[in-house]
Amino acid sequence: MCNHAMKNIKYTTLATFDLVLYYCSLLSDLIISVNMKLSTQFFLNRFELKRLVKISCAFITLGFLVSLILVPQLINCIVKYLTILKPGRFIRTKHEKPLPFQYKLFIWNITNPDEINKNIAKPKLQEIGPYVFTQYKQNINIEDNEKEDSYTFDMTNVYKFRPDLSFPYNGDEKLTILNLVLVSGIVKIQNEKPHLLDVVMKGMDFVFNNPTSIFLSTTADEFIHQGIFINCSQTEFSAKALCAEFRVARTLKLIEDDKFRLRYKWFDKLNNSIQARYTLNRGAKNVNDIGKIIRVNNEPTQKIYKQYELCNVINGTDKTFFHPFQKKQETIWVYSHDACISFPLVFSEMAVLRGARTAYRNLYLSDPLMNADCNCNPYNNCSVPKGTIDMHSCLDIFVLGSLPHFYLAENNVRESLEGMKPTKKLHQTGIYFDLITGVPIRSLERFQVNFRLNKVKEYPIMSNLPDHIWIPAFWYEESFTPLKPDLALMILSQGSSFFGTLSGYVLISIGVLGLVIAVIKKKNQTKNIPIENGIRTIQENYTSDSA
Repeated sequence: MCNHAMKNIKYTTLATFDLVLYYCSLLSDLIISVNMKLSTQFFLNRFELKRLVKISCAFITLGFLVSLILVPQLINCIVKYLTILKPGRFIRTKHEKPLPFQYKLFIWNITNPDEINKNIAKPKLQEIGPYVFTQYKQNINIEDNEKEDSYTFDMTNVYKFRPDLSFPYNGDEKLTILNLVLVSGIVKIQNEKPHLLDVVMKGMDFVFNNPTSIFLSTTADEFIHQGIFINCSQTEFSAKALCAEFRVARTLKLIEDDKFRLRYKWFDKLNNSIQARYTLNRGAKNVNDIGKIIRVNNEPTQKIYKQYELCNVINGTDKTFFHPFQKKQETIWVYSHDACISFPLVFSEMAVLRGARTAYRNLYLSDPLMNADCNCNPYNNCSVPKGTIDMHSCLDIFVLGSLPHFYLAENNVRESLEGMKPTKKLHQTGIYFDLITGVPIRSLERFQVNFRLNKVKEYPIMSNLPDHIWIPAFWYEESFTPLKPDLALMILSQGSSFFGTLSGYVLISIGVLGLVIAVIKKKNQTKNIPIENGIRTIQENYTSDSA
């Protein structure tokens, strides 16, 4: 494809160059042919002037060709070759090796559990962290389909805790957190199947050994690495029925070698596991389709949202591949398998990052581009706070997604809590893109998970709680900074574009300067013609008089 383009450039350049030289020749003749009688020296000046005009026009033409055709086409060919997701190409090869990200986890510590139990004060929360991990993403089990121009792979994640980067936090910090399994289970049944509430409450008492509070005292290390345990060895009907539901829950996992113990742990579904099987467009037929999702887990659409079929459409990329030659105002869509939804990244500003001009695109959860019907939980009267997303359809429990500290969410959500301090710098989600290559120069994904808390009169440990508030459990930041080869590609493209344009302008400037000099010389020669003719006339008259 690029070979064909370069041949076209060559022929176009030669033809254009010949045509311009022809017109430059005519222009030089037009500029010079003014007087009929010239001296021998003037004839030589005329010849030099004609050549100067031709050379100047050639410089101008070459400048336009370099800046508008040659360099842009050359950059396009190089970038396309490197970014198309064919085997062996640069961008694809990079993702088939473990690609390092940095992952920070922040946990919310509840400092006044007794006051919340009595409903005499707002929940007061304290942010603990970050606990830092190195996260490795890798594409494995790869298949190519030439006819479809597709690239299929399993995406895997591996997390490794980094005590050195987490300092001064070491995991021994004492925390008070919600019993997320108990609270989410009771709230779910209360809203969806209230007739089963008595059975579920009895089952909760059995599997959690007669809890006296909805709060748990733990440490950060226990929460991160062990999670919340569920004892499913009970033989009572209510406990067995409850555990049967727990075993099929998306957010819970059966502990290895123990069929009677389950647990909730944030990293269980993330670490050392296949997240999903993606089929992406390779972009060989259309470079703007690079990375666009064709199927997830062999399905072209989701089967999550029942209230509105359009919500099941998978739109965008998998958050790791992006097409080159982006427009500044372009909206980039990314799909999150964990949240079962596509998000728009909307242009915010141009910013200089790592010495390069980048387009910063960020996420607004209240963006009109996000279909409000997809954010409708029928068990919640579709009442979702602005600037958040209801994840009930995705996770089958009452969970709210938001930016950290409820950044950009409506005020009443934050005002129901103490400890929320949202700031743009620390809590916004966005990506800095190099527009030419589509390479993310910096990527910051920040997301907060919030659980719904309800008053449940029938359940003693939840009978005095504040009603219908959202308690944040934790939030994370997943960040990516490009490796040296990515930066080299970006520098090559931006540098080549800059120097190509600069070279073109220099050539054009030289050509224009040459034409200016030619015009000045022509004016000077035109002024000298009458003087020379006058001198000849005087000399002839003097000769005739002498005779």
